[in-house]
Amino acid sequence: MFSSLAEDVIAFAEASGTEVEFERVAVTSEQIATYNLPTAPPKATDRRSFPGTAGLRVAGAVG
Repeated sequence: MFSSLAEDVIAFAEASGTEVEFERVAVTSEQIATYNLPTAPPKATDRRSFPGTAGLRVAGAVG
């Protein structure tokens, strides 16, 4: 999804004579706790289990 969205935004920007740059970033589990960042609940169709997360996954967490 990120790539297709970035492509759409880049095409729009180029059509209007503007330049944009995207950079993927990530946060650590410690940063999520420190800054009280929101979590993303798993999709209803996701049947995998995520032990220790009380049914929640942290979106984009690293480490």
